[in-house]
Amino acid sequence: MHSIERVVAELEYIAAHQRRTGKHYLVTIHDDTFTLLPTRAKALCELIAGRNLGLTLTCITRADAIDEELLRLMRGAGFINLSFGLESAVPSVLRAAGKVRPPDWPNPDLEPERRFVEQVRTGVIAAKKHGFSVGVSIILGLPSETVEDGAATLRFVKELPVDYYMHNFLWVFPGTPLWETRDRYGIRCEVNPLGLPATTEHAYDLTRLRPWPKCSLKEEAQFIRLLTTDSLYACEAGSTREKGIGVVVVNAPELSAQMAGWLSVILKIGGVVIQTYPSLNRSEQDLKVDSDRRVFTEYLVPARYYVQVLRKPDIAVEERWLATFRGVDLYRRHKPKVLSILSSKGPSPLLYWVNGVTTPYALCEVSEYLEQPDELTHFLGRMRECDIEVRLQRMPVPPGVKYPGRWQKGRAPCLQLRRMEVDAQGKVRSCRHGEPIGTVGDTRKDLMQRLAGFVHDAEKRRGCAECPNTHCPRCPFPGINEQTYCGIMTKQYRALRFLDFIGLYSRLPIILESQSERVGSG
Repeated sequence: MHSIERVVAELEYIAAHQRRTGKHYLVTIHDDTFTLLPTRAKALCELIAGRNLGLTLTCITRADAIDEELLRLMRGAGFINLSFGLESAVPSVLRAAGKVRPPDWPNPDLEPERRFVEQVRTGVIAAKKHGFSVGVSIILGLPSETVEDGAATLRFVKELPVDYYMHNFLWVFPGTPLWETRDRYGIRCEVNPLGLPATTEHAYDLTRLRPWPKCSLKEEAQFIRLLTTDSLYACEAGSTREKGIGVVVVNAPELSAQMAGWLSVILKIGGVVIQTYPSLNRSEQDLKVDSDRRVFTEYLVPARYYVQVLRKPDIAVEERWLATFRGVDLYRRHKPKVLSILSSKGPSPLLYWVNGVTTPYALCEVSEYLEQPDELTHFLGRMRECDIEVRLQRMPVPPGVKYPGRWQKGRAPCLQLRRMEVDAQGKVRSCRHGEPIGTVGDTRKDLMQRLAGFVHDAEKRRGCAECPNTHCPRCPFPGINEQTYCGIMTKQYRALRFLDFIGLYSRLPIILESQSERVGSG
């Protein structure tokens, strides 16, 4: 272990950075069991409190390694969140996993495991009494566990006064005892092309167990929905200070080896890949999703997020997508609404929103509406600017506008080529409206050069050099007749200013969530 003095010195460094930058974020102690040695933890907390660092801290630990005095000292040191590792509420499963006693412990009595489960209950209650936000983590699929055992653990968690719980699945690593004994429990593992272990099969289908409320996976599923919605149609998606292609939308029923190999070269490290599929039946969905994930991994595509998006036929709505991502497949099965994206082919959701009526639609298309404006223009004409701003501040987040960059002030975001779309034939576009600027296999430099050629030709045809309109982004691929586009950009100034606001307002959730993700992962 590091010395107490070193740990405090590192925390002082972080505290000084927060004061210097003005960014006050939650600091996670990445220690498997922070209070493993309670006496050491108490001394550390006393020293942190004495230095008056002003940090807010969080950690994970075991319920059998805390007491009332330690909880009080942790609060004084700045800890606000505490998570206990439960893993299972079934004593026999805890013994098989070696959580309290090794699996081969000579005494078969499970009293130590039963006592540990009760310590988790009392520990949660005590931590809540001291003002902590409290969570517990479970691992489903542990050795000897049955679906009934998994359900019993979930029922135990539901009865606890926790603020959240972490719904984890067993992942076996080489070098652990379970790697050697896994076949005994019906657990299948392999080493993938990265040289990393992958647990491919458990004793039962873990997704059969429905997540309870307060499941931390729900927040991740909601973030995936926001990320997917933004990546599908936001011109600004992938825009950062760093150069490179940050978002690729693959509109193809299969991720080919050629496509994956190209993505591994052209995509910015930590980028996003969204793959959209046509309508598939349930059995086809699972086969396609699993097959493409294997290809994605095999070719080492450096994306932080690979989201697969299934088109769901629904006569009640204009377009419904269902996003799926490794780790939140549970919600695709049990609570698909959390991952559903409703998209309108017209402006109706925005018009409803303007009139104070919310709809479930996340996206809408306004190009035809701007060609023949009526209700929105009349609404804007009836209200003064300040009235609009006051009213909009009281309203929920509006639906996003598809490809809003073609209407917004400033140069069209697509000119930076930080986001692109690829079809099943391997043709590359800067957006769905655009002409192909290349094919799979081309370098970003080649694609940028061809895009620049399209931009030059479009501006020359339109006479952009002589146009006094400073609002126009000069989008090379607006998706409508160029003469009509120029007319909208010169005549619908007030409506376009409104869309500037809508574009920013509708992206606020994903912007804030992305910032939170970066801080949390840092």
